This record gives sequence, structure tokens and C-alpha cells, in this order.
Amino acid sequence: MVSCCGPARVQRPTTSWAGRSHSPLEITPHKARNGELTITCRNRHCPKCQATARARWLEQREAELLPVTYFHVVFTLPKQIGYLALQNASTIYNILFRAAAQTLLETAADPRLLGASIGFLAVLHTWGQNLHLNPHS
Repeated sequence: MVSCCGPARVQRPTTSWAGRSHSPLEITPHKARNGELTITCRNRHCPKCQATARARWLEQREAELLPVTYFHVVFTLPKQIGYLALQNASTIYNILFRAAAQTLLETAADPRLLGASIGFLAVLHTWGQNLHLNPHS
């Protein structure tokens, strides 16, 4: 028996105060293509257990997209202003969103560039992947 995240550690089921049998670790056995029995942890962060679910979710989201070109644009605050945002979040982030919106609308409307009315979605991210302050939209 192989576990998705390392050696299989299956604890003996116990009985709860309500009389229902349960295991301290929820496990789901699956038979792999090679016939080997595998235990999956079903943790949403596990790359082995959730790879199929992730791929299915991505396919569903891609099916919802319009057949147009998409662009990912990031507006980042300078570090010094990011620290000001800790004390004046509403004011600083309103300025960030207004500046980002104005920039996108004016740039797209320019007939030399695109000459179009556009739509966009803006999301505020205040921390980077390393959990350091990094306000950007």
C-alpha cells in the first residue's frame, strides 16, 4: 500500500461518543493503473491527490471564457507608499484603483493604440507570495 504523501500511516478506527465509527485521518483508497492500492489524503494542497480535480476545474473555467484576447496587467505601489497604505488603506487603495482604471480606459480609447471601450476586473493584493507587504492591483 502506498500513500500519496509518503509512507502510509493508517490509524485504527475509533468509536466516537455518538457511537459512530470514524478514523482520525480520513483516507480514501484507490487502485492505481498498475494495480497498487494507494491511499489519498484528499488535502487540497496535495499535488498528487488534487491534480485531476485541479485540471477539471481549469477546463471548466476556460470553457466560460469569451473568444477574445485577455491581458493581465499589474499596477504596483512603490514600497514607500505601500507602507503608507498600512495607516491609510482606504485613501491609498482608492487612489490606486482610480489611477489604474483611468490609465486602462485612456490607453484603450487612444485610436493610435486600440481605439476601443474596454471592460476590466481589478483585484487588490496587499501581500506577495512570500507574505511581505506588496500592494498591487
